[in-house]
Amino acid sequence: MKEAEALIRQWKDDSHIEYPDFDKMWERIRERSKSEVQSESVKAVHRPVPRKWFVAASLAAVLTATPVFAAINWEYLLPGRTGVQSALQQGLGQTIEKSVTHDGVTLTLHTAVVDENRTVILYSLESGQETFDRNKQWRFAKMQLQDDKGRPIEGNYSHRWDEQSGKLTGYFETDWNPEGTEANVRFSAQTLQILSTEKQPLSLNPLNEDIQTFDIDQDGIRQLKVQAFAQDEDKVTLASAVSYSLPEAKDWAYPRIEITKEGKRVKESGVSVFGTPDGEGEYTNEQHFRLNDLQGGTATYKLSYYREEQRLDNEWNMELELDKSLMQNSTITRKLNIPIELPNGDITLEEMVVTPTQVRITASHVRRFMIPQYVHYSLDVNGVKLRGGIGYDRDKPNKPTFRFELPPHVRIEEDTPVTLVGKYEIVFRGGGSESYRLTGISGEKKSFMDEVNGYPVKWTYYMKGNDLYVETESADRTFGGINQTYQLKKDGKRLYGKPVTANIMGDGNNRAVDVYPDFKGTDAEIYVWRYSIDSPDKEMRVPIELRVSK
Repeated sequence: MKEAEALIRQWKDDSHIEYPDFDKMWERIRERSKSEVQSESVKAVHRPVPRKWFVAASLAAVLTATPVFAAINWEYLLPGRTGVQSALQQGLGQTIEKSVTHDGVTLTLHTAVVDENRTVILYSLESGQETFDRNKQWRFAKMQLQDDKGRPIEGNYSHRWDEQSGKLTGYFETDWNPEGTEANVRFSAQTLQILSTEKQPLSLNPLNEDIQTFDIDQDGIRQLKVQAFAQDEDKVTLASAVSYSLPEAKDWAYPRIEITKEGKRVKESGVSVFGTPDGEGEYTNEQHFRLNDLQGGTATYKLSYYREEQRLDNEWNMELELDKSLMQNSTITRKLNIPIELPNGDITLEEMVVTPTQVRITASHVRRFMIPQYVHYSLDVNGVKLRGGIGYDRDKPNKPTFRFELPPHVRIEEDTPVTLVGKYEIVFRGGGSESYRLTGISGEKKSFMDEVNGYPVKWTYYMKGNDLYVETESADRTFGGINQTYQLKKDGKRLYGKPVTANIMGDGNNRAVDVYPDFKGTDAEIYVWRYSIDSPDKEMRVPIELRVSK
């Protein structure tokens, strides 16, 4: 739910001082989760990281608007929010119908859906023009709530074009909900940007595995670096890094490599990852293509991104009184205390809250930001599968939360059979004390076969410039891949390799690439920090009893 950068610094024992790059590892997992649960395009979703709210010099008047709820196709807007659709169909939404207009742009809040699990506010956006330019993107730099004590309430927002109403329609969503039945809040949307698509030609060679550098120097983007990695016989990965001359441009640029061949867009193969910060001021992407799609014709390469075309530095503010009383009669809250023993670390299911829109299960474990045991989570409700997933609040690293949308046709009562289901198990194991020796390191690629705890692994190593690259992969698909490698310094401290590939959990690709910058010498001892074992068919089922024992 929350879209802040994960502050992950511990997974092993807290007494250890040096850690590998947990931030990237968790961001990769989050990217995979978002692509599965939300199923929304980057172009349609704008979710800025909330910052502290500030008061503008002047406030616009709040106007009473003519209700347009029935004219908007909310089902189209909320494909991944079936619980909100269910609440609207049951008449459980709180009518707001307030508007604010700045510079000819009117923001209208139509309705709120508020329960014990979250707060969702539906809105529309229209301009004085007859229609919005659908080739452009409209983005708020910040959208948030503020409670009656002036504290900001973080949330995410998304909007898209609705053909039926001729407006941009969207929703603001936050895990926050009123402590009591009602709460006075301020809704604020700040700085509206109009973005257009820009495409810069690239003289990119996907067969060249050297780092290819392109100076963009416009629209806040400084430079693009691309490195191609061949995988098997018909796959190629383009790992790119973008640096910005305008730091805030990273919030809206969404740069990616676009390839066309014979006038048609070349589709990507596999799950791509975008916008991962690398800790050195660059943001990395990873895109996968079939090599055959890039050969046998004239392929052209472009850097596609959004540029700011216009900015309206205004605030669309409204005072609201939120009320969740409509939901309370249909809400079930149960303490669980269900322990689950898992190889990655035991967890305890603590509480389950069922509202008309969503099922929320809170849990706890000892490890901070423990890597989830399963790739896919669902809730079996009397034979009906509810899709959902697991997430973390950055302020509660030991408290994961499972959330599942409650579609219109499903009702949960005290005697309803409910089971938490996990599929596609991933078990992480330590690499141990065994080392793998790289000899005769040079610009020439060299490979050897060895075993990692009984699993066959092919090691490939080579120099590019001053950097040592170490690639690992296995023909055994139950081997999930090496998470990260490291070297031991003379003082006993670990020097971790910098991951080049995303290594997404459960994607069936166990190939990984680490780089050691400014490597000196011709030999190296490499250690495995952690690796994973995949069991795609393995399933966990945990029955949950809602009936209160007498």
